[in-house]
Amino acid sequence: QSKSSEFEVWGDGSEERDLLYVSDLLDFVEIILSKQKESFELINLGLGKSIPIKKLVEKIIAKSGKNLSIRYNNDRPTIKFNLAVDISKAKEKYDWVPQINLDEGILKTIDWYKKYIKLDDDGNIFINER
Repeated sequence: QSKSSEFEVWGDGSEERDLLYVSDLLDFVEIILSKQKESFELINLGLGKSIPIKKLVEKIIAKSGKNLSIRYNNDRPTIKFNLAVDISKAKEKYDWVPQINLDEGILKTIDWYKKYIKLDDDGNIFINER
């Protein structure tokens, strides 16, 4: 099997992460710039739930339409903890909730890559400036 038909995951894929689509982050920045009263405040942003990396990669592959296998590389470094953030402060104090769910965010990201990122025959990445 060629390297290009594999999706390499560092570690075993069991680690869980909470994610956020970039437009939701930008929406929150806009809100906080106009409404924040304190000079410093810690506020967690995310979807408010985690997903194992293995399931995330499976979703990405399925939505990409590519025929890829997953190769777990336990020799590469990984961070062995699970992360799911409590977004209740952002919801209650700033009336913010993420608008883009995980599946929609994956599709938007795939579309962006198809539009702007190109690979040459050697696998080198180029940004397509349109």
